[in-house]
Amino acid sequence: YPQARLQHMLQDSQAKLVLTQSKLRTQLTSLLSGETELIALDESWSEYDGTEDNLNVAVTPQHLAYVIYTSGSTGQAKGVAIEHNSAVALISWAKSVYSQDSLEGVLAATSMCFDLSIYEIFQTLGNGGKVILVGNILSLPELKSQHDIRLINTVPSAMEELLRLNAIPASVKTINLAGEPLSNRLVDKIYSMTAVEDVYDLYGPSEDTTYSTFTRRVANGQASIGKPIANTQAYIFDEYENLAPKGVMGELYLSGEGLARGYYRREALSAEKFLDNPFYDAQSQHGRRMYKTGDLVRWLDNGELEYLGRIDNQVKIRGFRIEIGEIEAQLGQFANVTDCAVVAKNLEGSQQLIAYYVPANNKTGLDEGELRAHLRRTLPEYMLPAACIRLESIPLMPNGKVDRITLEAMQVNLESSKVYVAPRNEVESQLAVMFAEVLNVNVSKVGSNDNFFELGGHSLLSIRLISLIRTHFDVELPVQAVFSAKTLSELAVAIDEHQGTQVLAPLTVIARTKPHYVTSFAQQRLWFIDQLQAGSAQYNMPMAWQVQGELDLGLIKQVFESILTRHEVLRTVYVDVDGEAMQRIRPMSEI
Repeated sequence: YPQARLQHMLQDSQAKLVLTQSKLRTQLTSLLSGETELIALDESWSEYDGTEDNLNVAVTPQHLAYVIYTSGSTGQAKGVAIEHNSAVALISWAKSVYSQDSLEGVLAATSMCFDLSIYEIFQTLGNGGKVILVGNILSLPELKSQHDIRLINTVPSAMEELLRLNAIPASVKTINLAGEPLSNRLVDKIYSMTAVEDVYDLYGPSEDTTYSTFTRRVANGQASIGKPIANTQAYIFDEYENLAPKGVMGELYLSGEGLARGYYRREALSAEKFLDNPFYDAQSQHGRRMYKTGDLVRWLDNGELEYLGRIDNQVKIRGFRIEIGEIEAQLGQFANVTDCAVVAKNLEGSQQLIAYYVPANNKTGLDEGELRAHLRRTLPEYMLPAACIRLESIPLMPNGKVDRITLEAMQVNLESSKVYVAPRNEVESQLAVMFAEVLNVNVSKVGSNDNFFELGGHSLLSIRLISLIRTHFDVELPVQAVFSAKTLSELAVAIDEHQGTQVLAPLTVIARTKPHYVTSFAQQRLWFIDQLQAGSAQYNMPMAWQVQGELDLGLIKQVFESILTRHEVLRTVYVDVDGEAMQRIRPMSEI
């Protein structure tokens, strides 16, 4: 997160204690007030380890478990205050739905700043399961313990990328998808391309503790976010505040044990969003309040809910909930911008944020680079617009509101608007090709001064770029290098600096006792390849397997796909079925 956002969260929460690491001490100290104590655990843990002085702390179900900050329409993130009883209600429900076998290995790839992590960590450990940590979910193919994973919990956009990488281990039987609308196409792909048995579609705002509804999606089935989880009630109200009948669109209201206490230190906003429940059952004492979600839904014939979109300017980008107003507020604070608007568009198959702005005094020389730098200092990466487009004026409707329909209909070219500077060397030229491939833009428009994210890139696509760099340059580049590099040329310098960090270990010379050996044709071939390009022999080793007896082609395919997933160097597999020579030899992908 940018320094400004960290400072806001620390000050707004009035935190008395910050736990961190020594390498972050300098960065955080400047953000703290005089009353906040900072403890670097890697320096001071010995002072606290083993003590039993504070074990007997009286914690009630109504105490706060955590405050999680979400995007706010006023330009500042707002804290959602979750009590212990709400988190326990979520874990109790999950225990009744998910088998003990699925908890034997649960992948934990979600940031602690995102409430999917509450399920991954506390649901798993609270029921005796094993949490398998990975720094980024798209690093799953390199995870040594990947075949211990039984359950993956993530967002649909990340799952799309895992399928593209063929990176779902055969051990995974359950997949939870939340945070974004889940298409039938993606559900069908998961069932057809993996050994997964259960795909769950889960919906829920942070204000209702992670999950509010769920359903098991089936292949070729109807899209739905399901029914309320245990101890949760769902109501749909039409525009006249009447309960909507089956099939009629309305706004979703949620009630039950999962509701947050409210927004931390935001009483007015809490009163606006958390309302008295007219259907409150005084006898059971449950469901006293209900949360106004702003989501449009309708009841289906089977009693499940169909998600239809947002009623306001809130959007979901790669699973992150974003208030358009927060980005617009930060744009409006830039000195040379007099008017602005932000919309979400579906570009190149994914949702992208597009910012429109009017420069002060119709200023033509407004530096877009400065505008982006301003946003980067105040907004997290997932909230940065893919493009900032200058307009003479923001289109308005007759009532004076921004005409977002017109803005959404405008054509957008994500290619860089900067003066084109051609790649200056071979590394930059190859990087330009990779940028174009990952971002689906014209390679002739990708130059040395272009930024990956300003061309439309985001965190998921950066993982794909790193994979291409690893393959083409034989360099293990950290993902952070893509975020740190302001231009393509800076990323090229980072590649040069990381030369020598080989993905594959160097071949080891084995001493021979006898002076002469007759080399085979294959050995001669590898020697010849090594003379042409030193160190490349490992990428060109042919291998063959022969199996006999009754064979299941599906099983054979699964075995080879597992090998392809684990070994990037294995490019193509050919199979000779029934020994019928070349007539039956064809690529594995065609079987």
